Amino acid sequence: MEEIALLPPSVAEVATAIPAFIGYTEFARDTNGKVITDPVKISSVLEFSLLFGGGYDVNDYTVKVDTASGNSIKSAIPDKRYFLFDIIRQYFDNGGGECYIVSVGSYADAIDFTKISGGIESIKKFDEPTLIVFPEGVLLKDGAGLPDLSKFSDLQKQALAQCNTRPCSAGPYVRPPLPALRKCEAQDQNDFVPPARSRPT
Repeated sequence: MEEIALLPPSVAEVATAIPAFIGYTEFARDTNGKVITDPVKISSVLEFSLLFGGGYDVNDYTVKVDTASGNSIKSAIPDKRYFLFDIIRQYFDNGGGECYIVSVGSYADAIDFTKISGGIESIKKFDEPTLIVFPEGVLLKDGAGLPDLSKFSDLQKQALAQCNTRPCSAGPYVRPPLPALRKCEAQDQNDFVPPARSRPT
């Protein structure tokens, strides 16, 4: 007697994108107090908080007012800014799964090109990551205190070169690649419109 299945087979949930988040954290130590120097795989905000702490608490703001317009506030700039914790929280709040964390420094450190670059390099030995995210890359400054677009571009090129060896995307904020494409494109955090791409035939 042959049994005929009337329902389609169930589909198992499989992770399609595993990001590697590279940036600055409150601390980086395991549950035994040992300093974490390698990428770590986590699966929740709680796990991130246990190993890397919370978000940066702003100590003070530099406020500029326009006295000619009734003392209206022109700008309020925090002493420092770090994005990684907020990115992680939003990632898990929106249904994110497992991901890798690479802490390249603490909130006592200035945003540094070499450290972020080293974080990108450290992901090279892991096969799983399909997204490379370095949110504090947009905070790099040049000698005049302006955004250092040259160094930021170098970070994107480094991440993209790594993407040539496996299917992934790279940038401060990213989107998953199209199916079957092995290369990826970096996007500026303010550019959420994907560039035109042809699908494989």
